[in-house]
Amino acid sequence: MKKNLFIAAILVLALLMLGLANLTALAAETIFSDNFEDGNYDGWSSSGNVSINSLHARGSYSVRLKGDGTIWRTVSTEGYSDVTFEWYWAAGSLESADHCYAEVNTGSGWTVVDQLDNGDDDYVFRPGSASPSGADNNPNFQIRFRVTTAVADYCFVDDVAIISESGGEPTDTPTATATGGPTPTPTSTPTATPTSTPGSGLDVAVFISNGTNSDKILALMRAIDAMGHDVYGLGRFDIDQGRLTTNNFDVFVLGAGENDSKLGYSGTDSLDTSNIKANIRSFVNGGGGFVGIEQGTHFATDELELYDGAYDTAGSAGKYTIDIVDSAFGSGSQQAYMSDGGGYIPVVSGATAVAENSSDQAVIVRDAYGSGRVILSSFDLELRGDSELDWTIWDNWDMSNSHTNSEGCWKLLGRMINWAATGNASEPTISTSNNNAEKVAVVSSHTGSGGAWAGLLPGIYRSIEYAGYVPLAIRFDDINNGKLTTTNFDAVSFPGGYSYGYKRGIDDDGEQAIRNFASNGGGVMGTCAGSFYLTDSIVWEGKNYDYPVDLFLGQDIGPLDDIAGWPSYDLTLVNINDSVIGNLGDQTQLYYGGGYKTDLSASNATTVVTYEYGGDFDGTPDAIRFSYGSGHVLLIGTHPESRSGSNDDWMYWDNWVEGTSTPLNNSDNPWTFVNAAFDNWLIQ
Repeated sequence: MKKNLFIAAILVLALLMLGLANLTALAAETIFSDNFEDGNYDGWSSSGNVSINSLHARGSYSVRLKGDGTIWRTVSTEGYSDVTFEWYWAAGSLESADHCYAEVNTGSGWTVVDQLDNGDDDYVFRPGSASPSGADNNPNFQIRFRVTTAVADYCFVDDVAIISESGGEPTDTPTATATGGPTPTPTSTPTATPTSTPGSGLDVAVFISNGTNSDKILALMRAIDAMGHDVYGLGRFDIDQGRLTTNNFDVFVLGAGENDSKLGYSGTDSLDTSNIKANIRSFVNGGGGFVGIEQGTHFATDELELYDGAYDTAGSAGKYTIDIVDSAFGSGSQQAYMSDGGGYIPVVSGATAVAENSSDQAVIVRDAYGSGRVILSSFDLELRGDSELDWTIWDNWDMSNSHTNSEGCWKLLGRMINWAATGNASEPTISTSNNNAEKVAVVSSHTGSGGAWAGLLPGIYRSIEYAGYVPLAIRFDDINNGKLTTTNFDAVSFPGGYSYGYKRGIDDDGEQAIRNFASNGGGVMGTCAGSFYLTDSIVWEGKNYDYPVDLFLGQDIGPLDDIAGWPSYDLTLVNINDSVIGNLGDQTQLYYGGGYKTDLSASNATTVVTYEYGGDFDGTPDAIRFSYGSGHVLLIGTHPESRSGSNDDWMYWDNWVEGTSTPLNNSDNPWTFVNAAFDNWLIQ
């Protein structure tokens, strides 16, 4: 009996202790938190190289610090006790002298409470916490993250919180005020994943190969990413090989056509083969969503026959106001851009008009196709004429930097994508931001003669973003009309594609504008075809061609058929060793028809990267740098913008051996070279 009473007493005591523990746990209170899911670090003070980041994060965004990057803020803990500072962080590419620091200041100066070092640099997020003396009941408690690294090394910070384990009864509501900055909007408790919204988190495939409009494609992909979806750039071989399936993707988007025409899509090197068209129809018929934009709509009606009505191209490029007439997609009017390829779409039996122009003609329609849904627009809803968030600036110039409710275009496009995927046209939450950093013009035009190939542009833009700069699409006409200046941009990128298109599209005035831009201090990067274009003399398949810009006075010779015979591609080993850009050692990069450089002395050029694959051209210069007037030039034969095996570059096609279902995986991250090239050479 006594034994039973003793056991009972122990149980009661245990329950009391458990209850006290639960009361203590319930008393904990979050004083401040920021998970950066709003796509910015507003409210924080910063110095050095700090940017919002979407490549490495616990949710959609983190803050990236590199070089001398530092962020800090003041958080009042007045009225609170048992204060704990908590966070998650990750690091990349740290060497022995590189460190990421978490610090606090309770009134006596900054103190390091934790750090990441060489060996912690695997990009894996780790929790950190500290309960420093002096943090309790402190109206001026400060927290700080900083990094001391080389330029190509990184620290990522996410899910920061200040917590009182004992709660508190402050006389005033606690605020978190950043030194030298505005009072921030209170944020929610950190979470590993962003709050989901109806229709979010879709897998959206975008066609990025021959036939699509290179000037608009990144605005489209940027918009989809800002909606919270995962975006994948598909090439024709992806569709031909049967990778466009409902197991892989929720929606397929066919964007504006090259030269505002559907004819580019009609080539057999694009979508006009019976197998490719049948695979697209099968995807939609099996339950996939299809979104057509501008001449992507035209091709969908005339060639894919996903909609019975005949697209009518009419009108001229410019801003127009359209009216939402389908209540499932909201109400009211929206200002939007229509290119010369725009028009209207007759409403057929069974279809529904979503929006109409001022003549009551349907400009957005929706309809069913088998088990799937098709929605088509004659307007370029991806373009925002008063914002650089779409990574496009030519549209700002075309619309005089004025665009009423430009975010509304993205929301309307988001409703279209959500409806195509789920049948629910819910409005997405738009979340994105640009680094407050230097701007890089990306020459994005492609015509029937060539130029910047849309299939490689996503990697160019994403690698520039990774380096901490803002990529902005410009066109051939913008260069010809004097818009490429050091007032507008700090650097310019001429991407891979076909150099003859650059030669045909940029006139004498444009060529001089390029030379002036470099001479006046601008950075100029040419990749593969872009490198050929900027070189005085090129040798292609044994034939000599003279090119007009003449930034590099030597020769660029290609292709290197023992790596991959043109027009095929493959991975190859290169060695990066330069006293200025950096010694990154051996690195695997994509090769796709680029050349090697000779006669470097003609421009006093320095070899930055050499081919190191053991073949016929082993040891020859892959990338070179040289000065031109006050500017810096970098010419590259390989494609460091490509991340084969990863979707970080928004390029799905480069994850496969061309024309096959064999995976192509690059375990290296060539963006580290792009980062070092911009930081140490192109932008000074």
